[in-house]
Amino acid sequence: MRDVEKEDKGAEIYERVARGDESAFSELFRMYSKSMVNYSFRYLGNWHEAEEAAQEIFLRLYRVAPRYERRARFSTFLYQVATNILLNWVRDHSRERAGTSYEDVAGSLGTEGDIGAELDRKSLLGRVAEEVARLPGRERAALVMVGIEGFSYEEASEVLGTSFRAVKSLVHRARERVRKKIKEEKIT
Repeated sequence: MRDVEKEDKGAEIYERVARGDESAFSELFRMYSKSMVNYSFRYLGNWHEAEEAAQEIFLRLYRVAPRYERRARFSTFLYQVATNILLNWVRDHSRERAGTSYEDVAGSLGTEGDIGAELDRKSLLGRVAEEVARLPGRERAALVMVGIEGFSYEEASEVLGTSFRAVKSLVHRARERVRKKIKEEKIT
């Protein structure tokens, strides 16, 4: 299904949810749950927390449905809700996150090619995931949207409610912070 078709279908389904159609909510969940778990994982760095956060995202979508007004693309609205939930999640769970494991990130890679190089790659990926999880909320959101989820800067600016230039700056700062931390670790 093309993205534009999915957008229209998502908005139409959510409008049905807003009118009280319970089966439409199940349809919306099936359509977007994988995306929301993946986005949450990339933001939080932990599968268990990502699944819980995605449930919270859909709970919020259900609660606000009666007030929904179609002003922008549905994905913009969806990722705004998700980003707000994730920003609050990190704030509310910051003490619990101290021991977050990134083994799932490394474990999801294939084992093709040289085993030594693959281990180095897994180690680096794990370190990058750790550093992304430590970024300030808006920098992390911008980097995950643009660098991982494939959003354009314009789309990310809509979701974050800021300018194109601000998103470029957030992504640049986030990448530089991660690079600096990884580089510092390799030097020591």
